Amino acid sequence: MLTRPRWTHVALPSHDLDAGVAHARELGFDTLLERGAHSATDLPEELVYIGFSLGVMPAQKLAQTRPGAAGAILVHACVPAGEFGGPWPDGVPVQVHGMDADEFFVADGDLDAARALVSSVDDAELFMYPGDQHLFADDSLGSYDAAAARLLAERVLGFLDAVGGGGGVGDVASPGAARLDLDRPHLAPGLGQDRQLAPGPRIPDHVPVGG
Repeated sequence: MLTRPRWTHVALPSHDLDAGVAHARELGFDTLLERGAHSATDLPEELVYIGFSLGVMPAQKLAQTRPGAAGAILVHACVPAGEFGGPWPDGVPVQVHGMDADEFFVADGDLDAARALVSSVDDAELFMYPGDQHLFADDSLGSYDAAAARLLAERVLGFLDAVGGGGGVGDVASPGAARLDLDRPHLAPGLGQDRQLAPGPRIPDHVPVGG
């Protein structure tokens, strides 16, 4: 049974993007991936996995390979599904979020991976936000974009409500640290489902995006 969120974080030791990436390279991306995946060992199976930036790798791996995943939300990054041994699992909804001029998301292949995911998975959505920042949802950073972060939070909550059948929010495991405020008082009435949100930049299901 799905319940209120329970957060599990595996954090990089710095809120500075360059320093965090440098640390990840020093430690090894495979090590970070395994540590993130290991963080779910003692958690129930029916989870929504949320990853932010480098945390997308363990979140996506868990969603694709750990039995019982209820969904996945991939923020600032996306990996080709084949990296984890096969296609995206049937019946697991997924959202991908990124800025349309973020060099890490656009130029490093994440956007292409997200487009491929949306074109091949029934319940997949790609949301693009105007701007060039990577960690736009972290209000402790200069890259924070309040409008984009608010819309991201609304869409995430709508996703969680849908996964929970409208009566609650599923357990959430987040293998990537981020500061995304998901408190409901920040939502206007009637914004529980994505289709009720104020218009924003969105790429619908099954529609590949041109360059």
